[in-house]
Parts: sequence; structure tokens; C-alpha cells
Amino acid sequence: MKKLLGILVLGLFLITPSQADDIRDFQIEGMSVKNSLLDYYTLSEIKKSLLYPTFYPKSKKFKVIKFKSKNNELYDAIQFHIKDNDKNYIIYTIKGTNYTSIDQCLSKKKNVVKEIKTIMPNAKIKEYIDDYRKAYGNSKAYVNNFYLKSGNLIRVWCSEYDMDNATVKKKSWNNDLNVSVYTKEFRKWLDEEAYK
Repeated sequence: MKKLLGILVLGLFLITPSQADDIRDFQIEGMSVKNSLLDYYTLSEIKKSLLYPTFYPKSKKFKVIKFKSKNNELYDAIQFHIKDNDKNYIIYTIKGTNYTSIDQCLSKKKNVVKEIKTIMPNAKIKEYIDDYRKAYGNSKAYVNNFYLKSGNLIRVWCSEYDMDNATVKKKSWNNDLNVSVYTKEFRKWLDEEAYK
């Protein structure tokens, strides 16, 4: 049973490394950062998604675009960060989201974190709870960050939203499990430009 669970966890998140510190080797639904979205989607699909991009408050260098998952057994949605006006559509982050109850999320997250620790024994790990600076009532995120020597990052977290919060209601947010892969360049921009 434990072996089956391990296979299920790896199958669910499709994080497949061949060299632990090469961020391109970590995949979500077979997709990797530093590759082009055109490797995975048609130009027509990309342009349709680009009709509804999200930008950060202080910089439009990167934008967020979303797609429904092609394999609904793994994720409900896939999100990417690409540079604004980049006609090559290079991926700087990729995130898979699975909408689930908080109890199921925390259980799945525990197993995913365990698997990543096995795969990346040299990564620096930080575990914490983020309260979103109380911007969304009593909402919380239960986070594990895996810092690679290269400066890239893999993050696994569960979002537990305060369903009584006005913003949460307005945006129809649901509790979810997230697995993200961030490039060093994107992380630097997020820390230094996106909100300042």
C-alpha cells in the first residue's frame, strides 16, 4: 500500500528529476520552466488565454496566464508566468492547482513533500504558515519551500480560505493544493519589483 501511495503521489504531481538541481527536469503535467508554451499549447490556445492575463501591482514585466488542465486527474488548472510581449512565450513559473478539501490537501501535501525530500536531499527546506497579512480574513497557506543551489525554487502549499471574507467570496476562491516551480530570475523580480 505504501508503495502504491508513493507512485500515486508522484503520478499526481509529475515531478520527475534526472539531475536534482536542474529546474528544467521538474515537470508538471510534462511541462517545464525555461521552455516555450508553444511546446505544449497551440498559438491559438495561448492567444485565447492571453485575453485574460493578470499583472502584479508595481511591474508588468511578467504576466500570469491560466489554462484548464488537459489531464483532469492530475490538476484542475495550470498557471504560467511569462514575460509581457515575449513572442517566444518562455515559461518562468509553472503551477498546478488541485481543488480539494483542506484535510485532503494537507494529507496530499505531506506525501508530496516527503517525495520531494527524497528526490532533492540537498535542497534547503523552509516550512511555514502564511496568513496573507490578514488581507483575506482568517485565510492561511501551509507552505513548504525547496530552495535549490541554483536559486530556483519548488513550492508546495495548501490554501485554506476564509469563506466569510468578502474578497474570497467575490473571487470564488476554493481551498486548493498547489505545486509550483519558480526560476531564479522570476523570484528576483517578485522580491524586488512586483510589489515595490
